[in-house]
Amino acid sequence: MDFGTHEISASQATYYASADSKAFSKPVGAFVQMYDLRGLGTGNGTTLTVTQLAQFTNGSKGLTGAALSFSSGAGVNADASGSYVPKSTASYTLTPGTAQEVMSTDGTVGQYLTSYGKAADYQGNEAGGPISLSVPSGSAVAGNYTATLQWDLTTAP
Repeated sequence: MDFGTHEISASQATYYASADSKAFSKPVGAFVQMYDLRGLGTGNGTTLTVTQLAQFTNGSKGLTGAALSFSSGAGVNADASGSYVPKSTASYTLTPGTAQEVMSTDGTVGQYLTSYGKAADYQGNEAGGPISLSVPSGSAVAGNYTATLQWDLTTAP
């Protein structure tokens, strides 16, 4: 996710992720995708979680209190003939070190995704969108900030 380059603000600021135009031939909205090819049926589902491992940092300085948020999450069955739709968490804000459920399935074979809006919803880094980074006043210093998201897929029972 790219939140762009900005002047350091003396007040709280919210920045929005841009549509991904590097990995695809045209800009697309953010999504996460998983496959369940086991065919074990109901009661043997999968759960996808995401954990922000630590606060955003620029190497030595952290963005104390910064919050990464996702909204407009919708479950999608990527198979046009598939009727099962995964359960997706519509909106959430990550807390560093805490796993957040993103999507779960019931064990039905399929290709599933959670889509965070469409490309048109990503209007640029300051105009709004489904994925945002909120930075409290006084926490940023000049630099390139990054954070690592860990995605975990678990199965049941």
